[in-house]
Amino acid sequence: MSNGLDHGAKLKKLSDYILNVLRESQEYLQLEALKAALPEFVEISDGDWYSVLKDLESDALINARFITTGIDNAIRGAFNIAITARGRQLTPELPLRGRRGNLEEGNSVQVVTLTGECFRATFKRTEVASDRDGVYYLFDIEDLIKNRGHRLVSLFRSGQNKELRSNFDAIIANVRINAIRHAVDSRIINFDAPFEEYQYQQIKLRPEDFGCGTAATDAQVREFISHKAYWLGFRYNSHQLPPAPIQFDISTDLDYLIVSRACFKNTS
Repeated sequence: MSNGLDHGAKLKKLSDYILNVLRESQEYLQLEALKAALPEFVEISDGDWYSVLKDLESDALINARFITTGIDNAIRGAFNIAITARGRQLTPELPLRGRRGNLEEGNSVQVVTLTGECFRATFKRTEVASDRDGVYYLFDIEDLIKNRGHRLVSLFRSGQNKELRSNFDAIIANVRINAIRHAVDSRIINFDAPFEEYQYQQIKLRPEDFGCGTAATDAQVREFISHKAYWLGFRYNSHQLPPAPIQFDISTDLDYLIVSRACFKNTS
């Protein structure tokens, strides 16, 4: 976040946004899911996240479980986070963009794919196309498995794509990330192939990127859970002990696999 807020103001803003995300959720959330929904707070340390969550719990605005260690009971993890009735009543109204958790310029998210890849996607900016009706979403993609470097990706979204779904603004963040994941799965984006370091690889968003594709099989869902458990649950899990629990059925993953939350419960 580069909006000039001092540290205390950032934490207060984080508190308000956490309440908004939890108010829209129908289930307990894990810390990973909260962070994924609020990528604009990517620079906030784990310690500050725990402090904000503990303050919300102390004020009876949320329920949460905490992992503590040492004689000082220092918080090392938080999980099973949910809003209380009091929290719902006192949650401040925020702009739609913030509540939906859209990936904003300069922020990143780490994801895994069905083919076992793991990468960090950083959203650079949106550019209006000068030669046709639509926009380009520009991303920097960094391989997290074999240090195969960065790739520049430009997602083109036509004006017609915006008419495919009435809830376009709410889903476009997931659509963009998942289109990149599908491109990695199909090796359109290939970390092992030669590439031009400063040249964007263009990918066109398709109707199936907006939820019209084929659902993953139970076997594929199990494989996906295995990949996510290792790469995001262990390898890149903030290096804290004990590791913080991760949530496998966040909305981005459900949209990517085109499955329901029940499917995760039945196959995990």
